Amino acid sequence: MVAVSPLSAPFSSPPPSSASSSASSSARPSLVPSFSADVPNFFLRSVSWICSIGGFLFGYSASVINGSLMFMEKELGLNSLTKGVVTSSIIVGAAIGAPIGGHLADHFGRKRVMISLDLLFIAGVFATTFAPNFWCLIPFRAILGFAAGGHCSVGPVFLAEISTPESRSQNVTLNSLFIVLGELVAFAVCASLGNIFHNIDSIWRWMNLVVVLPAVILLFCHCLFVPESPRWLVGADRMEQAYSTLRRLRRTTVQTEREIHEIGNIAMRKAAQQFDAAADNDNEETINGLMSILRTKWTRALLLIGLGIATTQQIYGVSMAMYYGTEVLRNIGMDDRVALIANISIGLVSFLSTWLGLLVIDRMGRRRMLMIGQFGAVCSHLAIVVCAQCIPEGPTRAWAILGCLLVFLVFFQASIGPVTWSEF
Repeated sequence: MVAVSPLSAPFSSPPPSSASSSASSSARPSLVPSFSADVPNFFLRSVSWICSIGGFLFGYSASVINGSLMFMEKELGLNSLTKGVVTSSIIVGAAIGAPIGGHLADHFGRKRVMISLDLLFIAGVFATTFAPNFWCLIPFRAILGFAAGGHCSVGPVFLAEISTPESRSQNVTLNSLFIVLGELVAFAVCASLGNIFHNIDSIWRWMNLVVVLPAVILLFCHCLFVPESPRWLVGADRMEQAYSTLRRLRRTTVQTEREIHEIGNIAMRKAAQQFDAAADNDNEETINGLMSILRTKWTRALLLIGLGIATTQQIYGVSMAMYYGTEVLRNIGMDDRVALIANISIGLVSFLSTWLGLLVIDRMGRRRMLMIGQFGAVCSHLAIVVCAQCIPEGPTRAWAILGCLLVFLVFFQASIGPVTWSEF
């Protein structure tokens, strides 16, 4: 809870040093370009890249099942049902870990929670790797998903809070790019180990264990290098520490003082809103606000459009390619080893398409990108159906379906994916 009175004094007027700096800068010409303060410094860039490793951990841990499932099936005796349960258990854990991680980060700080999630993730990796049977594997993968989902919740918030206004969008989307990079690395590791040690059923354990290395690196960086969020420190009324932390993340003192002043004012308004909400019937206001949205024609239309786009994004089934790509390629006629290698193309196209989408989204426009992506995704799905029904079973059909799947990933990852998450 933010206390209003301690914050009101420091932020009732701009800090004196800011005024003196402004006066001195107006008295003499500046030797530094005016835009230099808005360029992220080296420390901010380093922290942003380090914290994005959390997205990499989620992408790898969730997608490594793609190549390891065939070996799990042999060693643990899995059937279609148990394979589905094993695959989905990490997603269930992530769905639980994301909101809980965000809630804990609000109370205990971003850095403490991220360190705790690192430790839990490492423990989950080892527990999953050495799970003796199916019944132990399920809760261990759920724990692993809890930690990975928490990272996906806390990490982007932390990146947004430490970024400059100009670099905020870029830093937050960097986390999304690292998720797809984790998927690509997982596919490459599975293909390498799966082909070299194809006759060893327990090789899936080593596929799973590889991710512990970046997890340990992230843990040490969180402990020794990454600071606490300045915005959280202001909310906790630790003003001196917030200022010193923000100063390390900014190029100039003037920029630091301006932002710390803005953060303090936002904290004061938030505290006032929390006080008013506690005094009024907050639940009744929430219900009335929702009913007002549904009664108004244009807001109701926006709500339905947003829900429709988010729903169709999931219906397209991109998760099928990420979690069951190797299984699909095996079922349509590819050899096990060939399927593992061909599956790398799914991760590579997904990564490059996501990167392309993040580069052009602000230039092309959301609506245009979404329309192109929806049209391309529908056509590629129809092409997959035609290939599956009209081409005789064999290598030709398998490669044709893979080609259509890659075309679908280009349209989806370059347009539907980034547009949905950036707008809705």
